[in-house]
Amino acid sequence: MKFSIIIPIYNVEKYLSACLNSVLSQAMDLYEIICINDGSTDGSLAVLEDYAKKYPQQIKVLSQENAGLSATRNNAVALAQGDYLLFLDSDDMFVENALQKLVSTVEVENPDIVAFNSELYYEANGKTEPNTSFNHTEKAVFASGMDFFNAFVALRRWGPSAVCFYAFRRDLFVKNNLKFEVGLLHEDELFMPQVLFFAQKTCVLPENLYLYRIHNQSITRAQKDKNYTDKLYIAGVLFDFLSVKKSRNLFVDRVIFNLSLAGIHGLMDSKPGRKKINHNARKILVNLRAYTVKTQPEQILRRIAICCVCLMRVCGLEHPPNCFCAVVQLNLPQWLSQEQNEQLKLPRGAKKRLKSSKL
Repeated sequence: MKFSIIIPIYNVEKYLSACLNSVLSQAMDLYEIICINDGSTDGSLAVLEDYAKKYPQQIKVLSQENAGLSATRNNAVALAQGDYLLFLDSDDMFVENALQKLVSTVEVENPDIVAFNSELYYEANGKTEPNTSFNHTEKAVFASGMDFFNAFVALRRWGPSAVCFYAFRRDLFVKNNLKFEVGLLHEDELFMPQVLFFAQKTCVLPENLYLYRIHNQSITRAQKDKNYTDKLYIAGVLFDFLSVKKSRNLFVDRVIFNLSLAGIHGLMDSKPGRKKINHNARKILVNLRAYTVKTQPEQILRRIAICCVCLMRVCGLEHPPNCFCAVVQLNLPQWLSQEQNEQLKLPRGAKKRLKSSKL
């Protein structure tokens, strides 16, 4: 069996049939479908059981008390028997002949990971468009997962972060005991750099195989503040993990830096988040925002880095400060010319806080 397709399910009765039909339309001898009902309170389980009766050879169904996306994926991986794992969100779909296209690359290259393209499907108007934030333009083969990571970040300034757009060799999970961290939003942003660290040969298949549905009921849209605090946590864990593994570089630091900044900006924009950051930290960020309006994006980087460090040193967020150690150690001169570095000045009060604070 070539693929184990993992579908976590929670209150998606409206979308589940379309999702399952998109898999069942693929060549039958290529896959198994592992569906885990994560404590749904709507009719999702009934839909699942009906499909399992019709397709007992293809569909495995397991029900559990609600445990969240990461725990559900971990449980499904433990049941998988395929050579490769694919993760399909229960409100999304595979395109026609997706697995047939994927298996050709797998059989020729025998990689640890295959990256492929996706399309965005807008539920409100039924239109689709390429997912340009994550799509690839050329076929490529990388000697390691980190080589792929570096190339990805070099083009976009953010990291690969959606496991649904990849096929993973199952042994990669088993041998390295890889699991999704339970309780996080944005769990993929932590998992993808970790799995890529352990991966060897990584291939890019620049074809649209996945249809990503855009609607207003996703988990990440519903829990705004936790989005941002989890980004800060993930930045810290990645900094620690890749520092210990001696795999930090300019591209890794860019990803850590952007996660840190996104977390801070998000918390500053929410009332509960602002309560976690004291007056001095808020003033630094206000000063930063005033500055960014008048400058070019590449000139902002150093000032933002310093602001992030100062913010973490004076705020009361209950997250590891290591995520902001990273911005201190960024190789910023590579991003800016010597003249730009000389012209940039610290925001008012930042130098004093820098000297008087501790990490």
